[in-house]
Amino acid sequence: MKNYFVVNPNAGVGGAREDLCEKIKKACEARGADYEIYITKAVGDATVFVRSVCADAANLPARFFASGGDGTLCEVLNGAIGVKGAEIGLIPVGTGNDFARNFAEKQLFFDIGAQLDGEAVSLDALKYNGSYSANMINIGFDCEVVKKKEKLQQKKYLPSKLAYIFGLVITLIKKPGLRARVF
Repeated sequence: MKNYFVVNPNAGVGGAREDLCEKIKKACEARGADYEIYITKAVGDATVFVRSVCADAANLPARFFASGGDGTLCEVLNGAIGVKGAEIGLIPVGTGNDFARNFAEKQLFFDIGAQLDGEAVSLDALKYNGSYSANMINIGFDCEVVKKKEKLQQKKYLPSKLAYIFGLVITLIKKPGLRARVF
């Protein structure tokens, strides 16, 4: 089985990509594992990459490790879901990592060797508007905070760790409304 590490270079606090890639290389080489590290280029790129690998049956079975946050995990999921022989793993190096925090032994997500040696288990996915989510779907206030955070993370003068807090404060002050229709 080939292991694909789909690395989001913008996840988390940044600057740790080289360190993560080095850890991936060491763990894979120590086990003689077949692997490839793919660095995403833009939002949605992880889904496109995983789908392209899955499109050729000769590439399967394969395990795709989302190396980023919940957004990267969601993109990898959407590329692999429904493909026989495609498995998903997670190395939670994002800012929130809500999916990984739901597990009792969340430290194992950071143990690349344990993940390579581990066996896949089935989990449910949430379907919404033709796409899938691994752990949650948010609307309203939380989404506004995340949108502000993403804009703020692009500012060079603001430390990435503070972007969510500033996004939260701005959203509290501006209190945007929401127009929604529930079926």
